[in-house]
Amino acid sequence: MAQISELADSDVVVTNTRGAHAATIAEHTFGLLISLTRHLPQLLQAQSEHDWTEQFDTPQVGLTGLTLGMVGLGNIGRAQRGYAFDMNVIAIDAHQVPRPDFVTELRLSDGLADLLRRADVVAVTIPQTPQTVGLLGEEQLKLMESTAYLLVVSRGGIVDEDALAQMLCEGRLAGAGLDVTATEPLSEDSLLWDTPNLLLTPHCSGRSAYTCATDIAIFHENLRRYLAREPLTNLVDLKLGY
Repeated sequence: MAQISELADSDVVVTNTRGAHAATIAEHTFGLLISLTRHLPQLLQAQSEHDWTEQFDTPQVGLTGLTLGMVGLGNIGRAQRGYAFDMNVIAIDAHQVPRPDFVTELRLSDGLADLLRRADVVAVTIPQTPQTVGLLGEEQLKLMESTAYLLVVSRGGIVDEDALAQMLCEGRLAGAGLDVTATEPLSEDSLLWDTPNLLLTPHCSGRSAYTCATDIAIFHENLRRYLAREPLTNLVDLKLGY
């Protein structure tokens, strides 16, 4: 959630449904990645034209053995989808969190530059806060290899979209997938609509019947706890905004 100063300075207790969306967002993230690496949009276009010929400017890419860099190791980052695809998973996080067995390396946020240099796939799953807005600017994006992919599925404003579009146009990144943008809905004149090797989805990665059912279950449990005067779950740190 975005920081609201009136709440941050009050004694209001806020909870959320943290964790309910993680599995579905992780699945959507890999849907974007596989679409990019296996050229599914081009194949779908070829199908619509009744064209059986494989004609790609770049070869299709397999995920096995690639390094997945997680920018943020919250619930989405812990969904283990990269591990299931036999990828080497490295991560950074703003907090000292336990390292899961499937993550080979975990560092604090000062490891961002190293992660960007090494990762074949970078997945951004951190919340939007004053500290994360603009975190991946032109300087940071240039650290990535030209064969790398960038996926952003948490909040817009964390990645410099103009710099990303330019890099994709110039072939300095293999591809990118954005489920979130700094301005939503995306403006009709945005460069992102026509940027090559970029997949856009309208902030829908968290939607599913499973997510909805889990949201309701978390709310019901917290309502039960509230009425029973028991400690609530999923408390929001109002100073951090999440």
